[in-house]
Amino acid sequence: MNIDKTISKYNWIGVATFIFIIALAQVLTPVDYNWRDHTISQLASQGYDKKWIMQVGFILFGAILNIGIVLKLVTVPVKRGRMAAELLMMVYAGSIFMTGIFCEKPFIDGIEFSNLYAKIHSIFAMIAGIGFSVSILLFGLTAPTLKSRTIHLLFLAMVVGTSVIFGALDSNIGLIQRLLYFISFVWIVFFYNRW
Repeated sequence: MNIDKTISKYNWIGVATFIFIIALAQVLTPVDYNWRDHTISQLASQGYDKKWIMQVGFILFGAILNIGIVLKLVTVPVKRGRMAAELLMMVYAGSIFMTGIFCEKPFIDGIEFSNLYAKIHSIFAMIAGIGFSVSILLFGLTAPTLKSRTIHLLFLAMVVGTSVIFGALDSNIGLIQRLLYFISFVWIVFFYNRW
């Protein structure tokens, strides 16, 4: 196996690993967990006996992306104007990693939890979203062609629009968050390293 080719597919590997772990964690959830109303983060919520599965998912996803970005930056010349965008992708990946350490509040009532950990989790999730969005913007602004700029900026609009809807709703937030993850994964896999 060509290790350079494997390293160059870190975005695919990270996303595939994360999707597999989300699916596994979802299959093993108790009846109290409703995927339409509960977030992916709640699969790793405090007090949940199988939280470690999703914690591993967040940590692996963040680690794979960051290791891949670092290896790319030390082996491939960075395209003009792209360093800030790559560093913001590292902020995104590092923040996702940290959401696997600081867990969300429980989705089942009556379980004791650390409000501080839940707040730290939310802060890292917010940092991840901001870092990801600004990274897409910078990739869009520095893309070499009108077509590639347009694609990046359309994905930015979808990410920001879905995030606004996610923040505004009280119901179906699990469904909206999964749509946000889907849009993000499509960009990471098909367009992040394309131009």
